Amino acid sequence: MQLISKKVFSMKKRNSIYLFVNACVLLLCATTLITAQEAEHARVAQIKLLARASKDSIVLRWAPTTAGGWRIANAIGYTVERMSIDKQTGIEITKYQLLIERPLKPMALEEWKHYAGHSNDFSAIAAQAVYGKLFKPQAGKQGGFAELRAAADELLNRHSFALFAADNDAVTANALGLRFVDKQIRSGERYVYRVYVAKPTTEYTFDTAYVMIDAIDTPPADPPLGFRFESGDGIIKLYWDELDVQHFSGYYVYRSNDGKNYTRLNSTTLIIPTTTQDDVNTYPKFVDTATTNYKKYTYRLVGITPFAEISRPAEIVAFSRDLTAPPAPTLQKPKQLSVTRIKLTWEQSQLPADLKGFVVARSYSPTEEYEILTKQPLPSRQREYTDVLDEYDAAYYAVAAIDTAGNHAFSLPTYIAIVDSVPPPMPKGLRGKVEKNGIVTLWWQPVKKRNILGYRVLRANNPTHDFTQVTGHIHPDTLFVDSVDIRVLTKKIYYKVATVDKHYQHSALSEMVALQKPDVLPPSTPVFRDVFVTDSTVRLSWNLSASSDVAKQLLLRREENSTRWITLDTLTAKKTEYIDKRVKQNIRYLYSLVCIDSAGLRSEETLPVTARPFDSGQREPATNLVANYNRKTKTVILTWNYSPKKKENFWFVIYKSTDGKSFREYESVKAGMRSFTDLTPLKGKNIYGIVVVTAGGGQSEMANTFVNVQ
Repeated sequence: MQLISKKVFSMKKRNSIYLFVNACVLLLCATTLITAQEAEHARVAQIKLLARASKDSIVLRWAPTTAGGWRIANAIGYTVERMSIDKQTGIEITKYQLLIERPLKPMALEEWKHYAGHSNDFSAIAAQAVYGKLFKPQAGKQGGFAELRAAADELLNRHSFALFAADNDAVTANALGLRFVDKQIRSGERYVYRVYVAKPTTEYTFDTAYVMIDAIDTPPADPPLGFRFESGDGIIKLYWDELDVQHFSGYYVYRSNDGKNYTRLNSTTLIIPTTTQDDVNTYPKFVDTATTNYKKYTYRLVGITPFAEISRPAEIVAFSRDLTAPPAPTLQKPKQLSVTRIKLTWEQSQLPADLKGFVVARSYSPTEEYEILTKQPLPSRQREYTDVLDEYDAAYYAVAAIDTAGNHAFSLPTYIAIVDSVPPPMPKGLRGKVEKNGIVTLWWQPVKKRNILGYRVLRANNPTHDFTQVTGHIHPDTLFVDSVDIRVLTKKIYYKVATVDKHYQHSALSEMVALQKPDVLPPSTPVFRDVFVTDSTVRLSWNLSASSDVAKQLLLRREENSTRWITLDTLTAKKTEYIDKRVKQNIRYLYSLVCIDSAGLRSEETLPVTARPFDSGQREPATNLVANYNRKTKTVILTWNYSPKKKENFWFVIYKSTDGKSFREYESVKAGMRSFTDLTPLKGKNIYGIVVVTAGGGQSEMANTFVNVQ
C-alpha cells in the first residue's frame, strides 16, 4: 500500500500502527475472503447501522458489508433521515425528515488533512485506504485472472483498514462519511433512523438500514467479561472472553505497580483475529513479558466500541512465578543392606541458590505409579536415604531435586531386585463348594506379595490320607475349579492349597477345607413380597423358601443396563427383609434372591423385582453469605461457601431486593465462583439472596444477607 506524502501526516508512530494493523486486518481478510468475494460477485451489499444515545445527541455509525459496495457508496454518498415514534403506541408522530443538506461521503483529501490534523494515525490509515494509489489490472494481459484476484484482495484490505480506523476514531469515521451526530433531539423521545445510498446505481444493489433508539443517556459500555490471568516465569498471560453480545473493535491493556498509577501497555489497538473454522477457538490474549516473579500487579482492560468509545475497565491483580526446575540429581545403583532394607545414594552436580532439598519416590513399574516416600523434603545437603521394601522382591527408585518454589526434577529411575530366601506365606480363607454335577469350586484369599507366582491345589478323599496334587502346573488365580465323582459312598472331599513364589519356594499347606458332596434336590425359591423406594434406599421384603435345609440366602442386584448380577449381601436363612443403602438416584436396579442349603445347593433365582431411587431435588444451600459495601468503588461484594455433595452441573442464582421490595432474579454465577460484585447497588438497604440450581432441576433454599449502601 503506497503511503500519502510524508508532509501530510505525522510519521512518528505510523510505522508501528501500520505493521500491527496490517497483520491483524490481513488475517481478518483472509478468513472471510470467500464469503466477501461471493457477495462481490452478486454485487449486493447491506448497510449495517448502529446508534448510541447521550444526554444531548444520538450518534449513528454505519458501513456497507462489501468492499465493492463501499467503493461505490463512497462516490455517491449516504442520506440520513429520522422519524419520531410514540413510545406508548408505536405510531409515527412525524414522517421521515432529511437530516443532511447533501449526501455524506469521504472528505476531499485537502479538506481531510485540515479536519483530521497531522497527528491522527487512524485518519492516515483511512485516507490511505480511500485515496492511496489503486492497482488496476490491464485487460487481456497474460495472467489476468491472478491480477484480478490481487485487485479484489487489495480492495478488500482497503475496506477492512478503513472500517478498523473508523471504529477507533470518531474524527476518522466522520471523515469517511460513516458517522453522523444528531443534536436536534428531545430527551426521552423515541426515534427511527434510516441510512441509504443517496441515489440508485446500476453497478450495485444496496438495502436501507434502520435503527430505533430512545433519546436517553446511555452509560459507558460494560467491561470485557472473563478477565483472568495465567502465571508464567517472568511473564503474565492475560485472557478474556470475546462474546457476540459484547463485541469490541479492539482493546487497551493498562498496568499499575502500586494500584494507583496506570500505564498503557499496548501503544496500538489490540485486535483479536477471528477464524471461520468451527474446531478452532481463538481467545483474546495479551502477554506482559516485563514482570518480576511474585510481585503483584494490577491490570485493567478496556474495550473500544464501534463508536470509538472506551468501556468501563475490567480489573484483576496478577503475578508471575518461578517455573524453572533445578538440575536433576544422579541416582547411583541402590544397595541391599538386609532382606528388606535398601540404601540409596545420589549426586547433585549443581547447587542452585533456591534448592530446598530432595524427595525420594518408589514404584513397581518403571514408568508410572511412583509413591513419594519422604513426607517432607530431605535437607539440601543430604545425599542418601534408606528404604524398607516390606517383603517386596523388586522396585524402581527415583530422586527429585526440589526448589523453594516447588519446581522439581526427577533423576532417571533405577531398579533393584531383592535376594529372597524366605518361603511365602500360606494361603488363608480356603473355601469351596461341590455342585450337583460334581464340579468343585475353590477360592481363597490372595497372598499380597508382589513375587507370588501362583498356587498348588491338593486333594484327598480322607483327611488322614496323603494329599496329592490335583494338577501338575502352578495355578495363577485364587479361584480353582475341579471335578469329582458324586456317585460314591464318601460324602465329603478335602482340599489344601500352597503358595509358590517366583523363586519356586513353597509355603506350608493351608488349613484343610472339607466340602460336602451334593444331595439331589436344591431348595425351593423364595418369593418377593414388597418393594419400597425412597430417595436414598430400597427396602425389600419376601417370603422364605419352603425348604427346611436352607443355610443362607444371597441377595443379588444388577443395574437395568447391565447383564451382570453382583452379590449384594449374604443373609441368614430366616432373614425376610433387607434395606439397600448403596444406591444412586435415578438408576433402575433389579433384585433377585438365591437360597443355599446346608449341602451347598442353590435354588433357582427368584423373578427379579425393580426399584429406582428418586431425586427429591433438594440441595444443600450456600453458607457464610456475606455482603460488604466498598465506599471507594461504590460496589457491593458478595462472598459465600459451598461444597456440593454430588457430582452434577450446577450454578448460583443471585437475587436482590432494595428497600423492602420483592426479591428479583439479578445474576447467574458459574459453579467455580464463590464471590460476586454488584457494580450498581442502589442507595438504601440492599438484601441479597443466593440459590443453588442444578441442571437436573434441583434447587436449594435461599441463603440471604443485607448491606446498607450510603
